[in-house]
Amino acid sequence: MRAGAARLLALAVAVAATGAGAFSLAPTAHAAACGQSSGVTVVVDHGSPGGTSLGCAIGDPPSGLDALKKSGHGYTFTPRQPGFVCTIDAKPDPCNNGPANAYWSYWHARPGGSWGYASTGAASYNPKPGSIDGWSFGSGKPPSVKVSDITVTLSPTTPAPDTRGRPPDGRGELGGLALGVGLVVALGGLAGYLAWRRRHVSD
Repeated sequence: MRAGAARLLALAVAVAATGAGAFSLAPTAHAAACGQSSGVTVVVDHGSPGGTSLGCAIGDPPSGLDALKKSGHGYTFTPRQPGFVCTIDAKPDPCNNGPANAYWSYWHARPGGSWGYASTGAASYNPKPGSIDGWSFGSGKPPSVKVSDITVTLSPTTPAPDTRGRPPDGRGELGGLALGVGLVVALGGLAGYLAWRRRHVSD
């Protein structure tokens, strides 16, 4: 019976370890698109290896630049060309360090539609709540994210690059560890009780 109790305890440890891992590694929601009337969804495609971010400018931003800022991105203008965006999130760094044929292009879309090149500068364009703004660094191609892949939700969130892939409040790992410890203690106690009971019954 002692061997059986030992096996039970080992199983408890394995289950607890798996449970803790599952809680700490469980996928969590990334930044989401805005609801159809809660703001402007903003997509920023930095190109490889910068990746793409998706966020929300809550409310009714008066311009594309304001939507870009409210969705959590910083920008600068090209020297001696005010209004022409040169960097977003300090990329490229410095401003004139990108390829000669690369620049930040500005795009618009509606949920379920497709990207359309902006005919108006971001400083003058007034995006409507529920629409999608896109920025893409490169030779004038639209963001790599397809508009059809952008899920419109009712709970807008703002991009938080330092928390991607982790629980929003940082409690997931702690919760998983606590659950694992609890399983070890409970099943370990059960194994001990069964061993004690077996010895007394045998006596």
